[in-house]
Amino acid sequence: MKKMKWLGATGAVLALSAAGFVSTSSPANAATITFQATHGTINCQITGSATITPPLQDDWVAADHANDATTSVQTFKDSIASIPTHTFASNGPTNTTAKIAAVCSGTMTDDASHSASISAAKITATLAGTDPGEATCAGLATSATGGGEDGPSLFTTTIAWTSSTTGFKVAPTTVTAELGILSDTHGNGFALDANADNADDGTSVAGSLSGGDSASKAYVDSTSQNALLLALANAHATFADPTATLGIAASNPCEPTMKIMSAVAGDLVGDAISVKVSKPKSLKKILVGNSGAIQGCVDPCIPADSSLSVHHA
Repeated sequence: MKKMKWLGATGAVLALSAAGFVSTSSPANAATITFQATHGTINCQITGSATITPPLQDDWVAADHANDATTSVQTFKDSIASIPTHTFASNGPTNTTAKIAAVCSGTMTDDASHSASISAAKITATLAGTDPGEATCAGLATSATGGGEDGPSLFTTTIAWTSSTTGFKVAPTTVTAELGILSDTHGNGFALDANADNADDGTSVAGSLSGGDSASKAYVDSTSQNALLLALANAHATFADPTATLGIAASNPCEPTMKIMSAVAGDLVGDAISVKVSKPKSLKKILVGNSGAIQGCVDPCIPADSSLSVHHA
């Protein structure tokens, strides 16, 4: 699996943050103060999507299919096992662009007693890979579980805050957080955590609330959950499941699929059969955020809210 790292527009954010207090005014308007917050706790509900380029696809690997046909018909087994390894995945590096909207609550202040209530935020990020190898779904799972030669993936996100307090704006926050797989009674997805007490892991919070902590839970939206979970499971097509559905309606977008054909209608025991392999649909986008119960969650199902929290005491 490919290891991917997020690179945000940290230069612009930190330049704005370092400016401290910035006042702007015009003849028709009172001055608006933009300040870098030093204290506060902001909690947000988040929704959005991440687009992956190039799209992720897994290869047809002959060794994976040598013995996976469940039929007793030797002709089918031989046909499937004889299909040579075929490369479908594009070469990396893999880049992911994310745009996330957030509805927030909480207050930020600074040491000069400026204060602003936060009502919303826009989160933008680019996850830039460094591995020139194949862009596979297997790489996504490896990076999320801390695999890969470079260790866990670090994501850097830029958060632009919306103040509901007249006359005050809050400088952006840059969060560099470690990626992990999320699975609990609410559902499945990804977790991003940055903790000031564990600075050695490369995580950090800069700009507003610099030196604080950040945690987010990004549950996969119900409309794409099946596809994503199947992709991470890395299940491949078999005679019993030629489209790699694992009994679920959605097929695995990462895996090549099979079409089993017979020259004689209904004849699944004769020799006049063929097996055709088709390229994967590919995993192009991951939707984040969910307002309802997730299929497959532990009973009773609890609505899964994707969230972000940034705090500095």
